[in-house]
Amino acid sequence: RKPRKSYSLFDASLSVGDILHYVKDEGITAQVVAEKKKIFFEENETSLSASALILLQRDGYNWRKVNGWHFWMFENETLVGRLNRILAEQNTDNE
Repeated sequence: RKPRKSYSLFDASLSVGDILHYVKDEGITAQVVAEKKKIFFEENETSLSASALILLQRDGYNWRKVNGWHFWMFENETLVGRLNRILAEQNTDNE
């Protein structure tokens, strides 16, 4: 199996200072603070996945791991959806 590429928030066309919204409650926000998946959430610098796990556990899920890209949104689009759209557009441009 070949290792998958690790994408940064900048690969999803995000910038430091952008505000993300939690998919289950858009009133819950975090701010992008660094390219490598770091956000400022509840007074702490953390990762997309760690913050999403906290929120999901508060919602009653007993998961131990989660992919944070699926649980944070920017401009009404999940980060995973946004990244996949941008990568697809880039592939179309390169063809």
